[in-house]
Amino acid sequence: WRVLVERKKLIGFIIGGVLIASIIISFLLPRIYASTTSILPPQQESSLGTGMAVSQLAGGVGGFAGGFLGLKSPADLWLGILKSQTVRDAIIIRFDLMKAFKVETIEDARGNLNDMVKIIKSKEDIISITVEDKDPQRATLIASAFVEELDKVNKNVVMSAGGRMRSFVEKRLNEGKVELEKIEEAVKVFQEKNGAVKLDDQS
Repeated sequence: WRVLVERKKLIGFIIGGVLIASIIISFLLPRIYASTTSILPPQQESSLGTGMAVSQLAGGVGGFAGGFLGLKSPADLWLGILKSQTVRDAIIIRFDLMKAFKVETIEDARGNLNDMVKIIKSKEDIISITVEDKDPQRATLIASAFVEELDKVNKNVVMSAGGRMRSFVEKRLNEGKVELEKIEEAVKVFQEKNGAVKLDDQS
């Protein structure tokens, strides 16, 4: 206590100086704005239309990937997509972030974007995307853009799956047509050989 009393002026000067410096620095630092967007991944079953297709696809892919990548739910799959380099590069190109960050390589732009963005999943499987930026409007636009890019990836996956199904059906139809022609030819040969009567179309 004696030392503190003897040095009280020095201690007061240090505390006051730090307080004043903190206030000055707080005014000089740029304002940082945060924008948060939350999304709820599809459940294993949905009621109608595209939601059902995306839900089944996400559930199926999620289940398949789970055995290899440890994904437990569609939310984990969506989280992986949102954190992927594909989505982030699309964001960088869309907002010309290399120019905004004043960097020369896309790797540096990815690093700056990673510092801006925080993507987390809650216990309820709700995914939150938080973007911090000096420009509040850009923060909002980038947060929304992540959801839009996720939607694009999902649509591409659904379209690819639909294309494969269509190709499979067309192949089976062509095979069926060939088989039908073979059967018709065999019936014709049988009729000519055995003098069988040709039944009418209705029969």
